[in-house]
Amino acid sequence: VFERARQLRPGLRVLYMSSHCGDLIKVLEPGEEFIVKPFTAIALASKVRELLGPTLETGGTLQRS
Repeated sequence: VFERARQLRPGLRVLYMSSHCGDLIKVLEPGEEFIVKPFTAIALASKVRELLGPTLETGGTLQRS
C-alpha cells in the first residue's frame, strides 16, 4: 500500500510499527521510520515529530510558499 501511495505523493513519510524487530525485512529509506510495539504515547508522538521535521519550537524556520 505504501509504495502505491508514495507513487501518488512523492515525499510521503511512513512509520512502520511491529512487535517484532524481525518483521523489518527492508532497509529504511529517507522518510521512513520504525517503532517497536509496545510503545508509549510519548514515544509515538516523538517518532511522528521526528518524521515531520523540526518545528519553530525546536529550532525550525517558518517556510512560506
